[in-house]
Amino acid sequence: MAFDPQADDKEFFALLGSADALSAAIRGTLYVEEQLRELVRENVAYPEALKRLELDYGGWLQLAVALGLNEDMARPMRTLGTIRNALAHRLDADVSEQEANNLYKAFAADDAARLRDAYERTFGSDTKVRFAMLPAFDRFVVMVASLRGILIVARIRHAGRSLG
Repeated sequence: MAFDPQADDKEFFALLGSADALSAAIRGTLYVEEQLRELVRENVAYPEALKRLELDYGGWLQLAVALGLNEDMARPMRTLGTIRNALAHRLDADVSEQEANNLYKAFAADDAARLRDAYERTFGSDTKVRFAMLPAFDRFVVMVASLRGILIVARIRHAGRSLG
């Protein structure tokens, strides 16, 4: 079956637009993880052999890095997993200012600037709201959507060839 990069966009953006912090963190990370898994599956000779590995999120991420995913992209994905795990174990699950800042700082400087500039070009001119002025949860949602998008672009660029 052919890869459709927009196959689950409607559900993904509906979730992020209406979810509480816990749902956005857990389900948003699941959407990122699914793209990560597909990226790995598409770049190994025998993807069915991966089923026996019983990998968790960190394992899929490490395998993607071993296959050539840029470490600059892996760092924020790792941080996202840490935030998701922290939120999953708190009754007052809300993305804190510190967690949003940690995720932003996990991006390489150039990537963080591109993320911020893309947001401000897309939304900031209408609302006059700069990325840094958004509430922590909203910045988190933008970054989760960006990480998923980065993996979709990687899948498109690397379809049928290795990541390296």
